Amino acid sequence: MKKLTLFILIFALLSLCLPISTVSAASKAPDISAVSAILIDARTGYTLYEKNATDKMYPASTTKIITYLVISDAIENGEIGLDEMLVYTREMQDAMDPTGSHIELKAGEKMSVDNLIRAMLIASGNDAATLLATSVGGTEKKFVSRMNEKVKELELKNTHFTNAHGLTDEKHYTTAYDLAIAARYAMQDDYFREIVGSQTLTIPPTNMRDTERYFINTNNLISPLRYSKYYYEKATGIKTGYTSAAGSCLVASAKEKDRELICVILKSETSHDDAKAILEYGFKNFKQVKVTDKNAILGEVKVKQGADGKDYVRAVAENDVIVTIPVNVDIDKVTSKISYNSEKVYAPVSQGVVLGQITYFYNNDVVGITNIIAEKKIERHALGALMSFWDAVWGCTVVRVIIYILLIALLLFLLLVGYGFYRSLKKSRAKKRRRSNYRPPLY
Repeated sequence: MKKLTLFILIFALLSLCLPISTVSAASKAPDISAVSAILIDARTGYTLYEKNATDKMYPASTTKIITYLVISDAIENGEIGLDEMLVYTREMQDAMDPTGSHIELKAGEKMSVDNLIRAMLIASGNDAATLLATSVGGTEKKFVSRMNEKVKELELKNTHFTNAHGLTDEKHYTTAYDLAIAARYAMQDDYFREIVGSQTLTIPPTNMRDTERYFINTNNLISPLRYSKYYYEKATGIKTGYTSAAGSCLVASAKEKDRELICVILKSETSHDDAKAILEYGFKNFKQVKVTDKNAILGEVKVKQGADGKDYVRAVAENDVIVTIPVNVDIDKVTSKISYNSEKVYAPVSQGVVLGQITYFYNNDVVGITNIIAEKKIERHALGALMSFWDAVWGCTVVRVIIYILLIALLLFLLLVGYGFYRSLKKSRAKKRRRSNYRPPLY
């Protein structure tokens, strides 16, 4: 008994002497019900977790993220305005699937573009999405073509749409990965971010309704008003979706201090629970570390035709680079690669012109990237035009060959002249020797 007590005491003392780690080991990813899911860092796009993330799935109303992006482009291009009043037609009403979510628009009812966008994103109104799409595209079919053009622009390789609202169609599909990319892009839009982060929506009376419409955000992570158990204080957006074929779907974002994460949950039994679990996993098991400061000197690039003898420009980082890595990984595990657009540049060189890129890697995955730019302006040499002419001439292969031939011919000519001069000199010296050795005959 005394030996056991002594052993425990010694073990306790040794434990106190051991250093305490300030970085906890990464925990195992949670088990979720979703068939497909992904978690990315909103700043870098780096994938923190994935499950069948590139499998083609039905997106349900998460489709409306892309619908918004096309409408946003139309607003930016001046095709439509937020205050413009749109009219819901009988044709739209008759074509509407009554089983889908809607805000009960009536034929002939007028509503502003702003309220329709909010109704589409907060209340998930299919009728609002249809009215917006038809007004922007002329027909919903033409609008869907623009949606698929936006898909190509965003390089969503496994996405295709057939409608603006997300009701099931076998040719209407996307992936968790593609939706995460689209959501990350959309969240850079302040107007979109403000809407999807709203807990409720109140639409004022219209020409066909005397009372206000009131809606609670379908994203229960955002609002505790419908199901408080799903409320997540870190949530910042984004969009829900559900059909019997798609299951419960959710694109969700959350922020902790300066870090924001985006997750996509597709065909889940409990999408809100899955999203909360994955987002918390991301916050607890990954960290952000700055690896490069803005304007940090990364190297030099040769400059040709620079004024005042300046033959190089310093290359600096365009922005801070912050990477996301597991909490138990040291920063020295992050590697970098610099690639310049060219080994040299020609003056004039503008300050801030892009010279190349620096890319950061962890486990062979890209975790950070920024442009490399010129630190200062380099003026052009006064004889720059003449230098350019010579560079152009010398850059021509035929001209170089001709010049080489002429130089060789000149060298041969000089050798021949030299050799002839040497022969003449040798003969002259021999003749002098003969004369100096001459003795007249004696008689």
